[in-house]
Amino acid sequence: MKKNLLIAAIAAVAVFGCTSKQKEATFVPGYTEVSEKGNVGNNPEIEISASVSASYPKEGTPANVVKALEKSVVEFVLSDSVSTSFNDAASALVKKFTGDAVREASSPDFADMPPYARSRTLSLEGKFATARYGVTSYILNVRTYTGGVHGMYATQGALFSLFDGHRVHQDEFFVPGYKDNLTALIRKHRDREILPGMELFSQPEPNDNMYFTQEGIVFTYVPYEIAPYAVGELQSKIPWAEVEPLISEKYKGKK
Repeated sequence: MKKNLLIAAIAAVAVFGCTSKQKEATFVPGYTEVSEKGNVGNNPEIEISASVSASYPKEGTPANVVKALEKSVVEFVLSDSVSTSFNDAASALVKKFTGDAVREASSPDFADMPPYARSRTLSLEGKFATARYGVTSYILNVRTYTGGVHGMYATQGALFSLFDGHRVHQDEFFVPGYKDNLTALIRKHRDREILPGMELFSQPEPNDNMYFTQEGIVFTYVPYEIAPYAVGELQSKIPWAEVEPLISEKYKGKK
C-alpha cells in the first residue's frame, strides 16, 4: 500500500511539475495624447498646461499578460496603482493637475508670487524601448514646473516582464551580490565628466532607473540625484558584453 502511494506521489509530481514552456507576450503599442492648456481667469501671466503623450500595450497575446503589462505601465507612467486603462488614467491625471493648479491660483498666497512663478506645467512623454531577455524596457521623459526658480526634468526607465507583465526591478534582474560589480561598470561608463568647479554629491550606484538599447543597459541620474541641477542628467551606458555576466539566469536563458 505504501509503495503504491509513493508511486502515485511521484507520478503527480511528474505531471504537475512538467509544464509547457511559458509563452512570451507580443503586443501592438497604442498611443495616447491628452492635453489641456489655458490661463487662470484669462490672466496671461498664469499659464496652466498638462499633457500626456505616451505609448502603452494596446492589444496582443496572451491577452491577460498584455492587460497586466498595461496596468504596470499605467502605474509607472501615471503613478496610478488602481486604473487598468491607460487612456482613462491619462485623462484623469491631466484633469487633476489642471484642476489643482486652478484651485491653487485662487488662494490668497498665490497673488504674492512673482509672475514667473505662477505658471504650472506637467509634460509626460513615454515610449517603449528595446526588448531583450523576455523583458521590454520603457523610457519616460518628465517635465514639470510648479513654482520656484526653475522647473524639473527627468528621464526615467523601467523594465517589464513579457511573461506576466510585472515590473522587473534590478534586484530581480541581476544575480545576487551584483551591486559592487555593477557599480564599478556604472562608474566606468559614465557618459561625461562634470563641469570644472562642480562636484558630485555622491558617486553613481545602481538606482533601478534603467532601460535597454541595442548596445546595452542605460542607467540615468536625474538633476539633484548625485549632482547639482546645473550639471544636468548623467548617464552610464554599459555594453551587453560587460553586463551580461551579472544578469540572472532566470532572464539570461530567455535571450
